[in-house]
Amino acid sequence: YYFKQFGLGVPTGIDLPNEIIGQTRKVDSQPGFLLDFSIGQYDTYTPLQLAQYISTIANGGYRMQPQIVQEIREQSIKEE
Repeated sequence: YYFKQFGLGVPTGIDLPNEIIGQTRKVDSQPGFLLDFSIGQYDTYTPLQLAQYISTIANGGYRMQPQIVQEIREQSIKEE
């Protein structure tokens, strides 16, 4: 439940083709799965999902949709 609210295991909504959502699984009691779960390798997420997760925490729980930009320009201030 909370994973999806933070953007993990769901599409980010970025305007790029072929976005994958990673894999989330139910916790299984098999020994191999429990070992994977204990070291944080049970679910797989994309780097973009992890960046969105961290930014959601930093923004006080507000999740932003990532955007692709072509360039970032510095505002020029001209004094006359």
